[in-house]
Amino acid sequence: LAWIGLPDADGWLQVAAASGKTDYLDDLQVSIDPARPEGGGASGRAFREGRHQINNDFSHNEDARPWHKRAAQVGFGASAAFPLVSEGEVFGVFNIYADTPGYFQEREIALLEEMAADIGFGVENHRRRCRQIRSEVRFHAIADGFPDAVVLADVERRIEWINPGFEKTFGYRLDEIRGESTRILYADEADFSEQGRLHYSRHATPENTPY
Repeated sequence: LAWIGLPDADGWLQVAAASGKTDYLDDLQVSIDPARPEGGGASGRAFREGRHQINNDFSHNEDARPWHKRAAQVGFGASAAFPLVSEGEVFGVFNIYADTPGYFQEREIALLEEMAADIGFGVENHRRRCRQIRSEVRFHAIADGFPDAVVLADVERRIEWINPGFEKTFGYRLDEIRGESTRILYADEADFSEQGRLHYSRHATPENTPY
């Protein structure tokens, strides 16, 4: 069994994704709150401490006592919990179980740590993309009201978006010029090249000066 838990407002881990013997998860209570018995297990500690927790003898681990009976019913002998980290903060826990006590050794732990890191990286990229989309929506909402022409272009200076002011000024619709070079906006090639030299960099990134 493998599952990802995300804490709710009260500190209880809610199942966000799972695969395997998922009947183990029915009405499962796991917390990140150290004051609760359900918060003293591997998952709670992994979340609070930001490092993996290994339980290689489930039935004799006192910290796992709240789940001894449940684990015995499905035959789990070991478990491991790995914090999920995005932008430097733990946001969830990746939990995995094995039938054999002592299963999680150096090789398995290294592979699972890598998997947890990949999950966190994917979530981080998703969050970053969502922020970018929200910023673009806000920009478009503002730029649409500008009377002056506004144009967005990619790193190759190809047109991606224009505002209504652009359409009025230049007479082009977006569907007519999307993907076209901004060269069409200049009187001659020399002016286009000079403006590119002064204001544009093919190596621009979000971390340095744009253009």
